Amino acid sequence: MTALLPKWTAEELAAWALPEQLSVTEWADRFRILDQNSVEPGAYRSTRTPYAIEWMNNATTPWVRQTTIIAGTQMGKTESINNAVAFAICQDPAPAMFVLPRNADVATTQQRRIMPMILATPALRDELTDKLGDAKKREIAFKRSTLYLRSSQSPADLASVPARYLFFDECDKYPAWSGKEAAPLELARERQKNFWNSVTYVVTTPTTREGVGWREFDDGDRRRFWVPCPLCGAFQVLKWAQVRYPEGITAREMRRTRCATYHCERCADAIPDLEKTRMLERGVWVPEAFTFEAWTQGGDRERDRADHRSYHIWSGYSPWQDWSKIASQFLKMKARPDTLMNWVNSWLAELWEDRVEAPTEDSITRAILPGFAMGKVPDGVLLATAGVDVQKDGLWVVVRGWGWNDESWLLYATKVATFAELDDVLFRHVWCAKGVGVRAGVIDSRHRRGEVLDFVRRRPAIRMGVGVDRHGPLDFTTHKLERHPDTGVPLEHSLLVWSITVGNFKDLVASRMQRPQDWHIPIDVPDYYRAQVTAEHKVRKRSRNREVELWVTKPGSAQNHCWDCEVYAAAAAKMIGVDMLKRVEGEATAATNPEGPPRRPRDGGFPRLSR
Repeated sequence: MTALLPKWTAEELAAWALPEQLSVTEWADRFRILDQNSVEPGAYRSTRTPYAIEWMNNATTPWVRQTTIIAGTQMGKTESINNAVAFAICQDPAPAMFVLPRNADVATTQQRRIMPMILATPALRDELTDKLGDAKKREIAFKRSTLYLRSSQSPADLASVPARYLFFDECDKYPAWSGKEAAPLELARERQKNFWNSVTYVVTTPTTREGVGWREFDDGDRRRFWVPCPLCGAFQVLKWAQVRYPEGITAREMRRTRCATYHCERCADAIPDLEKTRMLERGVWVPEAFTFEAWTQGGDRERDRADHRSYHIWSGYSPWQDWSKIASQFLKMKARPDTLMNWVNSWLAELWEDRVEAPTEDSITRAILPGFAMGKVPDGVLLATAGVDVQKDGLWVVVRGWGWNDESWLLYATKVATFAELDDVLFRHVWCAKGVGVRAGVIDSRHRRGEVLDFVRRRPAIRMGVGVDRHGPLDFTTHKLERHPDTGVPLEHSLLVWSITVGNFKDLVASRMQRPQDWHIPIDVPDYYRAQVTAEHKVRKRSRNREVELWVTKPGSAQNHCWDCEVYAAAAAKMIGVDMLKRVEGEATAATNPEGPPRRPRDGGFPRLSR
């Protein structure tokens, strides 16, 4: 008698069934739910950002090992990468690592980004285990995989677990290679060695050419998104240069009139904002090595086997940003190098090329303000800051007055012999009588340390500074000077020493000197000031494994004391928030307001800031 074959239950058959073959976007359109903190809560729609479809689906394209995305703000890149993470958990489970810039970002990402995505999406929620403690700050254990969240600041963490999927987020904010450990990307990539089907995503907003993101982008095939003109049909890459608006318009007027338009490169006609969605739907990613025609008509697209696809896209493609909003941001940010850099990086998604011009005799001459003499206080001055360079034979001092919108005046530049004379210059001079006190100052503390300490204790507005000759993300750091004699613990009320990243402030002062409408010099400026402020320039030098630009003394220039004082005065201004003295556009000025300029506090204190 033939033995009966066992009958499989429906549950057993379902367990043995192969998963349905879906791309990342197909999975996201079917299962992904955006939580209430998203711009558009509810069911995810990949058609909202058509340009993201290809880079998301690279996770399921067998030959693509790495995807690099250089993108502007408000582009939907965060949600598209979240989709790739979610797909890795539900559809093709394997160990995954999410690398964040800083230690603090790990907890924030877990609590505000990953867990809300999991809890809002039933398919992801079903992958959670029932065990308490499986959803930790630094790793989340699922039924079939584990997601590790790691910081680029912790090399040991990056080298501790295997990972088939790697997601590098905002990698331009990762710490620079120190020479002691491998760079964060290389440390993490070592964890993929045993996975033949590894997947890597590198996502960032660019900063400078030294940033990690742009190097990774250059290593790929450098794709741009071509879209058709709805009027003439010509395909083109959208460019900021094709945005038009009336000359002389302000950011406020731009927001009110919404008059910016985009003009086709081929037919030169204005393309309405409402046509952007239709343009994006027909867009095509094209590698840099190909023309649009060769890529779409010559068969090369079908033979595409690039293992590293890299993408560049700026905010002009965003369905949430119209041309007028982008233009108004440019008009608002273009006046200052620091805000313009943010616009170039975050909106254009381009590199910031730091082209700081060194101060010259011409820049000093252009900044001379007729009718303004040394020691006088123009009406626009609201407060003053000072920089003091301490030398063995005397004290060099610069006092600079500040007004609205970073406008400044050189009030005084001199050399005094004693700290008593310095006290008179800073706190008993003509500007004090006019209600413009020296609100803050920085004094170099490398020489005559004891005398500097005594002076700072008597004058708390003056801060001890040490110049650190480098560039970096932080303008200054502090440490306490005095410690307990037995324990070595810093005393609670100890004096602070400010370590000032002078390279940043030298760039800032040099760029301000190129704007004579905002940076003023008296007609009787001393010759020694001219010579010392122009005593340095920037040169390229080799530092470890890369070239950097550094400020150095020009050949034949011996002294640069007034230049250092200007740098310290600018640092003091930044410490107390002078950069927040912003007049709102359209607000009455001295020329239109019969009551005159803003009134100064009687005690020479800091005026109320306009935010």
